[in-house]
Amino acid sequence: MSAFSEPEPRLNTRFKIEDYAAMNHGEDLLHIISEGKYSLDGATRLGSGSFGTVWDLGDGKAVKFQIFDTAKEIQFKEELYYYQRASDVGIGPPILDLIASPVELKGFNVSVGFIIMKKCGPFTMDHAGQPGSWDQLDEKITRLSEVLDMRCYDLKPDNILVDPDTQELYITDYGSKFCMENSFFTQNKREEQLLHTTMMKIVLYLNSSALGYRTFIYGSTTVTLPAYILQMQPEEWVGLMNMYFYNAIEVIHHYSRSPDSYNVTENKVIQLFQTILYDTYPNENTVTTTVSRTHIVDTFFGPSFPGTYIDTPTTHVVPTAERVEYRF
Repeated sequence: MSAFSEPEPRLNTRFKIEDYAAMNHGEDLLHIISEGKYSLDGATRLGSGSFGTVWDLGDGKAVKFQIFDTAKEIQFKEELYYYQRASDVGIGPPILDLIASPVELKGFNVSVGFIIMKKCGPFTMDHAGQPGSWDQLDEKITRLSEVLDMRCYDLKPDNILVDPDTQELYITDYGSKFCMENSFFTQNKREEQLLHTTMMKIVLYLNSSALGYRTFIYGSTTVTLPAYILQMQPEEWVGLMNMYFYNAIEVIHHYSRSPDSYNVTENKVIQLFQTILYDTYPNENTVTTTVSRTHIVDTFFGPSFPGTYIDTPTTHVVPTAERVEYRF
């Protein structure tokens, strides 16, 4: 198994491909770059999007394939690194192999990456309604933040997989735009881990509700935040959100299909935090409370919001730089 302990520098070109158009979206590339170990011959295409293309290789294996400009190679190797870390501790799907290589493709230098993983199924509404599903996802989110020091904001049903043998749930899709290692702005690492854990849970509940899973989000969750949040003024909340949660609010704004401005979404998230913590009291350096997941959803959307099921939801939100209209 290839494992990336850190993003690697670009390798020298090892392969030269003359006619990509005849390769059926990477079929020969996989066979060539894996040196005959894998092939898309007879594979079934499962889906594609900004995350790349996923194929069923048979024999319980799937492959995520991506081709990209060499300028983005470090970003993709970061994604491989995140996938491997999450897989190693059972948060992400089992990874069987990671392959990344520069390629000269019809005179252009590009990079190709493959993630070979155990083939898992989609997280359906049947799974969402099973007792313990949301508790299991909460536990994975907590470990993602507090064990791996990572945060991922594009959390939604489309990025949850189900192990066909054990029914274990996995968080997937670790693209570097919306998944990263924590960088700490304060001296208290623990405080920021708590903030990210809570925000990721809220992102998952709100996005899942917006995409039609609202009636299946039940039970309670534990919310833990630094105690100093209760002493903050509203303008300080805005600064805090921009510092820690900018991408998270972008994702919520996108999947809630909100007609409001981005600033309105941001303020609604701030009000959500204030509401769910309103009746709690500081315990040493943290505030911990148990709150209904439905209460979180109702506070943000209002109790009459039904959610809109989207058969093929957008895989990723459009990066902020391309959506400046949300700032007006």
